[in-house]
Amino acid sequence: MKYDLTSVISSIIKAKGEDIIDRPDEFMRVLLASAPDTEPLAPTIYAALVNGAVMIIAQGKNDDAVGQTNSVKIAIEILINEAGADKDKAIEVAVSFAAALGYVFGEEKSDTQLIEDAKAHIQKKEYDEAIKLLNGLDAKGNSDAAFLLANIYYNGIGVPVSYKKTISFLEKAKTPDSINMLARLYAEGKGCTKDTKKAVSLWEEAASLGSATAEYQLGVIYLNGILGIKADIKKATAYIKSSAKKGFAPAQKALSALPKEHTALTVDEISELEEASNKGDIKAAYSLANAYFKGDGVLQSKTKAIELYTKAANDGHFPSMVALITRYTIDASIVPVWTAAKYWYEKAKSTNKAKLNVIHPDLITGEELYLKVPKTAKNKRERYEEAAKKGYVTAYTEIGKMYKIDSKAVPYLKLAADRGDKEALELLIPKLTDQKEAEAYQKLLDYVNTVVSTL
Repeated sequence: MKYDLTSVISSIIKAKGEDIIDRPDEFMRVLLASAPDTEPLAPTIYAALVNGAVMIIAQGKNDDAVGQTNSVKIAIEILINEAGADKDKAIEVAVSFAAALGYVFGEEKSDTQLIEDAKAHIQKKEYDEAIKLLNGLDAKGNSDAAFLLANIYYNGIGVPVSYKKTISFLEKAKTPDSINMLARLYAEGKGCTKDTKKAVSLWEEAASLGSATAEYQLGVIYLNGILGIKADIKKATAYIKSSAKKGFAPAQKALSALPKEHTALTVDEISELEEASNKGDIKAAYSLANAYFKGDGVLQSKTKAIELYTKAANDGHFPSMVALITRYTIDASIVPVWTAAKYWYEKAKSTNKAKLNVIHPDLITGEELYLKVPKTAKNKRERYEEAAKKGYVTAYTEIGKMYKIDSKAVPYLKLAADRGDKEALELLIPKLTDQKEAEAYQKLLDYVNTVVSTL
């Protein structure tokens, strides 16, 4: 009588229940008891079979799908190697053994196929299955899997948001896209200590690897003189042109708005600008603001620059409005004040939305996403997060307001408060239990109120 391993294991599971695979010792006792009285299998083959079964069953519901696969392979190899001369019989049993344990014995899927499987699981909201696959691939050093995992933890797809885990996976991936994303986290201080110098260095690394996104970001940095970098129109133009040649849409739109390179302002030119500004010339006020912001011909004073930008913006000067949006959102040398940035964003949008879309396309997209979220949407949090990640900070505040439990509301309110959203700060402070933390946020609120009072 032929010993059919598949039937034996199936009958054990049917008799004892599927959860018997979680009890390897009991499973093995039952399996050993089913050993044939005759010898259709050589004793060495059966011994190897038991040895292999212990290995794979012990893996059971291992989170690492690739680890499971490897354990099955090892078990089969042991089975075949210990079978001695009876190789054909060993292979037959090995195939049966693999099939009984739910492993498709044949050509293994490529890493690319497994990545696609993981994406399919995500589309179906089968997040656990996707993460199992990706963790296994990441353990093998697959950079695409690491980057996908980074995005999963960044966006909170089936798991809590974790910027620290995001950084960990991005550092493993080492692709242009992952380096670009890592740079932004360091620039914003998410999951790490804020380090604008490192952020710029990472963007430069990504740009050297051909990232059009990183080139555009560097262009914006050099154009505006932010993140501790001195403004350099020549470098800004070179980066943006290179990005545009690669087809990056924001860079292509920004080309027409690039200013011409100029030399430092002289003392006489500064005096002329000051005189004109005092007489109400808004263009002169804007030029003088740029000079103070960059230290161009005058002692650098960003406070004075903001004052002059505000003066010109209040008189309807569009470039000054845009400058204030930029300073209050992405300039690391100035405390972010989203409430003020949003105020000037609304003013600039009503003045020239088309041109604003060239300069701040993500912000326009973020607001559009925010406004499209219906009040009854089941996935409101995810959709608000999409808007917030484009820079529309109000969306984080809205998520915080959705939760009645403080422990769930506070993380989102902090995300908005750290960016200077007045409403988020006012909602957050009463919910904080740490006095020092509450005092720090109160100081930030006081500063935000001071800025808002100038609007």
